[in-house]
Amino acid sequence: MLPSVARLAIGADAEAPTEPPPPPPPPADASDLPPDLWEKVLAAVTKDEPCDEIVKLCALNRKWAGMCRDGSLYDAANRALGWYGKQGTWPNVLAVYAALMVDPPGDGTPKGYFQAACRALARWDWKTIAPWHPFYAPILLDWVRRPGAIQPYGDIVLSNVPSYLPDYEAIARAFIDHDSASVALHDFDLNHPALKRVALYAIDKIAADLGVAAPAVRIFRERFYYIWSDGITLPRSVELAYEEVVESAVRKYGWNALHWREWRYNRDSGEDEIFDEVASPSYDRRLDYLDQRMRALAGPYTEPLLKRVPPPPPLPPPPAGPPWQ
Repeated sequence: MLPSVARLAIGADAEAPTEPPPPPPPPADASDLPPDLWEKVLAAVTKDEPCDEIVKLCALNRKWAGMCRDGSLYDAANRALGWYGKQGTWPNVLAVYAALMVDPPGDGTPKGYFQAACRALARWDWKTIAPWHPFYAPILLDWVRRPGAIQPYGDIVLSNVPSYLPDYEAIARAFIDHDSASVALHDFDLNHPALKRVALYAIDKIAADLGVAAPAVRIFRERFYYIWSDGITLPRSVELAYEEVVESAVRKYGWNALHWREWRYNRDSGEDEIFDEVASPSYDRRLDYLDQRMRALAGPYTEPLLKRVPPPPPLPPPPAGPPWQ
């Protein structure tokens, strides 16, 4: 759902509209849904507990209750929430289950499907939910976009997310946004067509957090080195994406993408000292020619920057309790 533009000023002297914009009309295949009910559905799906809000609509008046019984309200809610995924409509969702030769969840109606998706939303556990459910990807994406949801809830890690999901790139970007950029660089499927976009997005995030891009480039390069050192041959398209990512980072950050300095504990002296690091592992002889090209591309030499240590993330707020606690 697109955010409202009612509060955006067009120019310096633009006046705010006196009335909010009308809600979007019901989808073409839900034309039997009254506009006032469709507006309630749109409002309900933005709440923290959309499932409860949708169920409440069934008790507001008799006409809407009938639409709950025939499933049209739940069908509209599924589409408004994006729970039909890329299939978009209930018949297309049924076609997926038919192709897989499995029964749709619940009683095989939009209501049963809605209830199954709500159970998944209420207690997300990737280990117990089959990823071929059309609601799997949109609900997973909703989960990982929530602050603090990457590890505490269901132990969601990118390496366990199937890369064939239609929202795989968006899920990876959510990991990066939640301070898991280095994990995304390490776990993102190298054969995915969005490899270059996601890698550069992660490098930009780490550079913004640490003040230097080279540690992120090092993580990305080491992953390829370990694959090659195991004798694994990658498709040429993936190797080209690797080179393009490194080159794009150097074009943007210069020497800041090739070396850095950081505080590190010295076992010999027993004290923290500043060490120089390089983005290209010294043992990565396979692509020495790439290192030479990147140093030339970086331009005049600059002194390494000191890596900044990001502050710890804020603690999540305590759960709400009774007022006497």
